[in-house]
Amino acid sequence: MLILSEIPDSTYLFDLYRNKNFLLTFEINEKEIATSEILPDFKDKRLTIILGKEGAKVHLDATKPVLVNGVACRRRTLKENDILFLGPYRLVFKGERRKPESITVQPKNPRYKKKRRKTFLSFRHFLEAAAILASVSFLWYCTTQMPVQRRPEAAHLPIVSKGHEAPPPTEEKKEKIPKPSSEAGPHISLLTYAPHSVFTPKKLDMLFVHAHPDDETLDYGLYISKAVEAGKVIGVLTFTDGESGFDFYPDRDTTGIYPNKELHGKELAAVRVKEEERALKILGASVYIRLGLKNRPYTAVEVKKSIPTIIKEWGGNTVLVNKLNTIFTAFDPAVIVSPDGPSHAREHFEHEAVGYITARAVTLYRQKNPGKLQAYLKLVDVQQAEAYPEKHLRTIGFSEGNSDIVRKKRNALLQYETQADASYYGIKRLKNFPFEYYFIQYINTQNSAELLLDSSGRKTAQAH
Repeated sequence: MLILSEIPDSTYLFDLYRNKNFLLTFEINEKEIATSEILPDFKDKRLTIILGKEGAKVHLDATKPVLVNGVACRRRTLKENDILFLGPYRLVFKGERRKPESITVQPKNPRYKKKRRKTFLSFRHFLEAAAILASVSFLWYCTTQMPVQRRPEAAHLPIVSKGHEAPPPTEEKKEKIPKPSSEAGPHISLLTYAPHSVFTPKKLDMLFVHAHPDDETLDYGLYISKAVEAGKVIGVLTFTDGESGFDFYPDRDTTGIYPNKELHGKELAAVRVKEEERALKILGASVYIRLGLKNRPYTAVEVKKSIPTIIKEWGGNTVLVNKLNTIFTAFDPAVIVSPDGPSHAREHFEHEAVGYITARAVTLYRQKNPGKLQAYLKLVDVQQAEAYPEKHLRTIGFSEGNSDIVRKKRNALLQYETQADASYYGIKRLKNFPFEYYFIQYINTQNSAELLLDSSGRKTAQAH
């Protein structure tokens, strides 16, 4: 493992943590690099991270995907307090320290000043003479050598319809997210339940549970789309509205539901809910359930919270388990899918809290309703499958004849214009990893292939 810089006269600072314990602050510049020696328990010796710069922005380029703030990417602009996850280590970017500019002190010798003034006057006279010569030469060329410009014939003039103007010249702009697709879902109406709603009983084939708007598409998009194509009735349960996330402004749309300003808090949450509704309609879900629980920011190691802390903030184990069992009873899903928690891999702490409390709720639901739930699956990050060597992973993804589910997931990701993790990095990740991994926590049937749509067969984590 190497971390190096290709920018002269700049030094980058990182705070190194192992789990939650601060170890040291180290510097990266042209002469100083970081190697595996400072991360002895990080085993990937083929990873190289290069720090560069575009304008005033510091960016990271990696030879293979790395997790930055919990999102896998090969290239990303770094901001202060961004977190790189490398095995058990956390590298917190603390910014750039520049070398002070050198100041030339002029000698106080009066002879030096006189000589410098004389040189300056000579140079100024030279410039004035050159300017006069250039003007005379240009005037001679215009009057004797330049060809006469004729007005184009009428037949060659551009024809512009009434009410339309000729398009203005396009300016080169920085890369933006692709334009969202307006693709409609498969003619399935989406029933949305706001927090504290009274549920109308409806039989679901599968219920997908996650933490934030966009997680359901990033992690389950292929599975949801494939299940809908197979005729399954799908529900999605989202714990928070994502009010503590980051807005991708100004690199997003500023019309319709998107104000021309950076969104925060409740304003951001309201837009993210609408984005999730759009994405779910494309994927084909029938039911969208919001719990509206508190979303904590995740900008640095210091703000990471434990699962018990998050569960307590959300109301406690008993309240949450009972709330989930009310939902399970109302919608009677045959299959429930959730994140893993506590996870073997490196995951967002609210993802792990969702996985933990869902598992407890499923256990209680099975005890009260024996035989009703047919299967309980847990998600595995496609880039962290090596964390589950003992599991047989089920694969949902691209194969010849089902490219349509990849296209639907892509179009659903594009609905999240406020979320670069979905509409920008998520699109890039989908190109490299057009599949999803799950493992079975519980199953109550022998016909798992038909129930779980497991047409691609089993694969072990070690094979990936």
